Amino acid sequence: MAKVAGFQQRPRSVYDIADAGFRTDRLTLTKIASEAEGEFKKFIDSIVRHNAVDTYLNTFVEGLKNFTNEKGFLHPKFMQAITATGRLSSRDPNFQNQPRGKTFPIRKVVTSRFKDGKILEIDFSQLEFRTAVYLAQDKQGMEDIKNKIDVHQYTADIIGVSRQDAKAHTFKPLYGGVTGTEDEKRYYTKFLEKYKGIKQWHEKLQSEAIRFKRVKLPTGREYSFPYAERTPWGGSTYGTQIKNYPVQGFATADIVPLACINIYNLMREKKVKSLLVNTVHDSIIADVYPGEDRLMADIFKQGTADVIPALKTYYNIDFNVPLDTDLKIGYNWLDMKEAI
Repeated sequence: MAKVAGFQQRPRSVYDIADAGFRTDRLTLTKIASEAEGEFKKFIDSIVRHNAVDTYLNTFVEGLKNFTNEKGFLHPKFMQAITATGRLSSRDPNFQNQPRGKTFPIRKVVTSRFKDGKILEIDFSQLEFRTAVYLAQDKQGMEDIKNKIDVHQYTADIIGVSRQDAKAHTFKPLYGGVTGTEDEKRYYTKFLEKYKGIKQWHEKLQSEAIRFKRVKLPTGREYSFPYAERTPWGGSTYGTQIKNYPVQGFATADIVPLACINIYNLMREKKVKSLLVNTVHDSIIADVYPGEDRLMADIFKQGTADVIPALKTYYNIDFNVPLDTDLKIGYNWLDMKEAI
């Protein structure tokens, strides 16, 4: 007879099982927590929180401390061929997989190497959503972007959470997410009803992966799925990755690096003393030399604005969805204000 201990939970599928028992990675635990109730949900949420704090302290706080040299400089090793989606990653320390903005207070220790210098950061607004809208050629998405509809607020209003908390849910259906609370499930259903083009694109991607064992981006980037098969309910195995990788890859492995190249070339042309120092997700960061604030802000704006022409030049892609950005500056990487 099978023994069930603790909260009397059984694995829901083979994907919940590891060699030593239940899988305890963040994605699995988050998924379980979204479906759990009562004390069990409280327990899983506590584990997720504990793991997040442990990662924060060991990877980021200790990592920054241990790898900062005697002169106060940090030189992470950046890698181009590690992540599944193709975006940059880094180690010694991990300077890429960070929570955003005010949720990551250790950023306060990141300051300019220049006396009276500043940290400048530019973020693409809703880049994953806009990328998915382009790849799917979703008409409703294009209309919402044109009319400056706040997709995160739309999510928040349906689920009943703050705009900040709604962001993770906004992107979840982009990657095929369907589980969660009743309010969350209702939103995921409404999202795919509203953005029918994205839903149809998801179906096309899965069929492509099953037939050709790969999916291909307009840039030529390919993701291999040699074991993709049709599921009994009409989807595909590896469905989340099949829907996720093209969006993440095109956004953060193609668009953001193009912006970095544009910005770097403009910086060389203008002969600035400022330095391009990092990218995180859909943002780009510079260490700004005193007196170059305005010039670097203009360079960042121009470099990101030139991404759409660059997509045409390098890949013959007519990117027909506008890309917007937010620009911030401050004396450290945490306490930043909008740059005009």
